[in-house]
Amino acid sequence: MVSWRSLYASALLFAAFCVAALALTVPSHAMVDMVSGTWTALAIDVRDGVWYRPLLGPDGYGGTRYFPLWLILDAGLMRLGLSPLAAGHAISLVSALALVVGARRLLRSLEVPPGAAWSLAMLTLCTSAGMLALTTVRGDLLPAALSMWGLACTVAIVRDRRPAQALAVAAALFSLAIFAKPTSIYAVAAAVAVLAVNGRASRGWTLAGLAAALAAAMVLAVNVASGGRMFETLRACASSGATFWNIVHAPLAFLYTLAHQDPMTSVIVALFVAALCLAQKEIWHELPTWAAVASLAALVAVNASPGIDFNHDVDFLAFALLFVGFQVARNRLPGSLTTLALAAAATLSIVLFFYNVRELRRLGQQASIEPVRAYLRELDGAGDGGPVSSDNALFPSVDGRRSSLVDPFMFQLLRRRDARFERDLESRLTSQRFSAIVLQADSQTDVGRAILADLFGDRFMSTLESQYALAKRFPPYSIYRPIVR
Repeated sequence: MVSWRSLYASALLFAAFCVAALALTVPSHAMVDMVSGTWTALAIDVRDGVWYRPLLGPDGYGGTRYFPLWLILDAGLMRLGLSPLAAGHAISLVSALALVVGARRLLRSLEVPPGAAWSLAMLTLCTSAGMLALTTVRGDLLPAALSMWGLACTVAIVRDRRPAQALAVAAALFSLAIFAKPTSIYAVAAAVAVLAVNGRASRGWTLAGLAAALAAAMVLAVNVASGGRMFETLRACASSGATFWNIVHAPLAFLYTLAHQDPMTSVIVALFVAALCLAQKEIWHELPTWAAVASLAALVAVNASPGIDFNHDVDFLAFALLFVGFQVARNRLPGSLTTLALAAAATLSIVLFFYNVRELRRLGQQASIEPVRAYLRELDGAGDGGPVSSDNALFPSVDGRRSSLVDPFMFQLLRRRDARFERDLESRLTSQRFSAIVLQADSQTDVGRAILADLFGDRFMSTLESQYALAKRFPPYSIYRPIVR
């Protein structure tokens, strides 16, 4: 008989910590970063009726590889009156709850005991990737939650429990997951595989066809609404400049990222590998196996793209944990030893997360967000509230204003391919087009100037300083204002 008590305790501890972490990080902006600024800036464009702005246009610079669903939801919440950050945090919180409840639903449909199902479901977020997704503003949790629910419905299709209804719901959920993040196609692949090996291949292909058709219809609708800019943007930015070396190097990049995470991540991966090595052929007839393996394949593939970080691990780690828990419930892994290892790793990770939250609250980057916002609002009040440029799109997006730059990483990519981007930025600086320029990279240090040169070009700082003067510093942010001649 497996003892789940240690896992119950760690899950309750983690649930309490999640409440505390949200209370500590959301008001202080401790987990809001440059990527949050990009997601928010894109959503503000949608709120204002602009779908995938031109890569180079009168409003500034576009470029992204993000898919539309999160942006649409965020824009809708802003139109209902929520502030940009409040809307983003609301989506993260609801998505986290949906992921946990969906994981519990999946495990219970596989006849995992209720207490174990709740504990394992809660701990799907107990990784660095999960905690970041919960406490920041970005779009990783939403597709993971939709994929989890789609796979939960797949169990009913396999077992002939209202298969037609379950198939329709699963197809809708999978299509929405893909509409949120294209790599969520792994969930469809997992569903097709498990249906095929269980003698339901025709249902699997029907499910895949419906999901693909629905996702394609939504993507085509957004492309039409954008005047074709969505496809143009994705063609230019989706690979982020990946080379053949990036593709070959992807498995090593994936392993490097995993090796530098928290104890829970390390233990989940170790137990996942051990369970695969010890398992019998019967595991390949079970959904948790295919969900974990398919999400792993997608994660390794996505690491071929430059700029990928640990936030993409959330799907694989969640499904890998469910796979391990399912093996314990089936007495295929040493029960008490495995649950004790998971509980100990979760506890150590919680301690690490608490330390990280405490340190981030003390960092100037987060503490200085409000002073920068206040200064920019003063400019608005004085009638100087023209366009604002920033290497972090959080400004002025955090106050609901459109940013001239949505993603500095994509601007860098486009600038290196096309000299027009650098020339256009120089022209805007020379003509003092911006009422203020906010720089997160410290322009007063050699390191900061090197970062800015890498982003915007070697002549950026000289052109900036010929037309703008340093007006305020809220370390690490520097604000430049036009020189009055």
